[in-house]
Amino acid sequence: MAGYFSGVRRLKIRMKIDELKIELQNKLDERFADKGFKLRKTNFEYVQKIGDLRFIFLVGIHAKTDWFLITPSAFVGSTKINKKFNELLERDIQVSGSTCGFGIGNETNHQRGRYRIDKKYEINSAVESIWLDFIEVAMPFFNNVNSLEAIDGYLNKIDAGRAPAGSVSNACKGLIVAKLVDNPSFFELADIYYDFWSKSQSPAIAKDIITVKKSLIGKTDIIKA
Repeated sequence: MAGYFSGVRRLKIRMKIDELKIELQNKLDERFADKGFKLRKTNFEYVQKIGDLRFIFLVGIHAKTDWFLITPSAFVGSTKINKKFNELLERDIQVSGSTCGFGIGNETNHQRGRYRIDKKYEINSAVESIWLDFIEVAMPFFNNVNSLEAIDGYLNKIDAGRAPAGSVSNACKGLIVAKLVDNPSFFELADIYYDFWSKSQSPAIAKDIITVKKSLIGKTDIIKA
């Protein structure tokens, strides 16, 4: 019986999420359309496609006990990079959307990008915050990272004290785009990414960067478990 009531509660939460999505979309759709972005309802994301690139603003909704958390994110996707990524790593689940990007909260040191909705009247405030995140954080990112060369600069920027590329996946995509745009530092980047991720992660996690480097260059050292 407890399982039944739990299931009913989950259904109610889900229905409330759907209702919240509709409320937010009704208030945001026209604004995004004016900027050339179309809604993809499946993922609740607004997308603008220009040539090979997709500019994506995702509105995440997370159901809590009796409230919702809204977490917007911004991504740029390149069909060329993602296609090569899938080919080299023989992905069963194909990467088709984002190539690089961030959650607004992470990008702003959690000064913005996390909005709690307890009551219906709080939706309007959340809408304004989401819109400001798009205008003030996402749009500058989209304007700056708007070509393969710009994605190369974004992914392959090496900052002191930070893991190069931020993740194995980003390191793989960074190498791929560096190759595509003939980045003169390609071989140096390949060594940096390979050395860092193959030595700091288990072979199971590091295998992707090993595979990508081997495919793009032709050889790597063997990493033993």
